Amino acid sequence: MLVFSTEIACTTHECSPLEIRSSEAQVTEHNLAATIAEQQAIEHEALFRRSRIGRTRRALRESDELVAVVEEFRVRGHSMLPRWLWDAVAQFLWRTDRTFLGALGRERSVENVGSVLFLVQQALMNRSVEEQERGTRGTIIPFPLQTRPPVLG
Repeated sequence: MLVFSTEIACTTHECSPLEIRSSEAQVTEHNLAATIAEQQAIEHEALFRRSRIGRTRRALRESDELVAVVEEFRVRGHSMLPRWLWDAVAQFLWRTDRTFLGALGRERSVENVGSVLFLVQQALMNRSVEEQERGTRGTIIPFPLQTRPPVLG
């Protein structure tokens, strides 16, 4: 459409083909520069947005994914989970809340792992509510006051 409008403008003013090409190149370079700047701004904002997701929220998302996979095995009629999935659940519990490792035990049954994951999700949701009520993502550690010795002389 830009070429069409340039051709119409040039038919009335008798432009040379070189002038048409240079005006199209200027418009294209301007559009490309604007697009690059817009993409860089979006990527810059996304960097800061990703870091604002707290650990508890990230753990809740991971637990949702694990529950979905465990439920898929339940729907398909499997009674035991594969070793790789049980290992993933155990590693998640190790990183998140080690008190539930005892409840997980060595049993790889779909029922046991699913119930443990639901308990962990409940604990994570409670922790998330507590963090929101506090208004912070964690405890704030104050800097110690440093006293300087008096300067003599």
